[in-house]
Amino acid sequence: CIRDSPDAVQEGWVMFADLATLVNQAEKETSGMSQVGWEFIGESTYNVLGEANWSPFATDMADAEARALRFVGEPGNLARLQLAFQELGSQPEVTLQATSFYDTNYVEEAGDAAEGVFVESVFVPFEEADQSPATARYLELLEAQGGKVAVLGAQSMSGWLLFATAARDCDRAGDLSRTCVLETAAEQTEWTGGGLHAPSSPGTNESSECQLVIRVQDGGFVRHAPDEDFACDPGYVVEVEPGTS
Repeated sequence: CIRDSPDAVQEGWVMFADLATLVNQAEKETSGMSQVGWEFIGESTYNVLGEANWSPFATDMADAEARALRFVGEPGNLARLQLAFQELGSQPEVTLQATSFYDTNYVEEAGDAAEGVFVESVFVPFEEADQSPATARYLELLEAQGGKVAVLGAQSMSGWLLFATAARDCDRAGDLSRTCVLETAAEQTEWTGGGLHAPSSPGTNESSECQLVIRVQDGGFVRHAPDEDFACDPGYVVEVEPGTS
């Protein structure tokens, strides 16, 4: 997003729900983003239960000439804000969201008001299941159970696979105990959930140095960058304070 719109992200705006955990999260996200080129010229808070009228928020951002948006909260509320932007006839040039916004419900609710939104992720896009056996298998299992396709489910599957792999290895070693399972899982520093996502290090609790960016296009999600696989760079990981809220 910085590569595509280097000037826009220097006039950023962050909006978050008035809830301690989300205030804290917004502080961490803006701290990290500021270290990689974003500059924030303003912020807004909204009622965690939602707002009856989102137009004043859209107007405030338009009047401030904010060109890039980071929204910390629930996808449905971003959809309502973007519909207000659409009615106003003004949208930020760049909207970059966390992985939780990779959700078909969000796109369906926002409609074409979500067009062009960027979403960061460390997971193989579900739309590329034909190129990823692990993703294809996950979707098959999900369909058999009538489950919802969402990144939270893929995260849960990866966590379950980590546990199952550690339990299997401990059982084979003749020590199927809690201690063994925890210690075996802690040895994993290149975990991909069987190919569901970029390498991560659950053993050291460190963020992945790899990511990709998806964007909303024609009512769905498509890969934006890189052209294939993941982009990996130690500079993608920055240190932030735990938060003051």
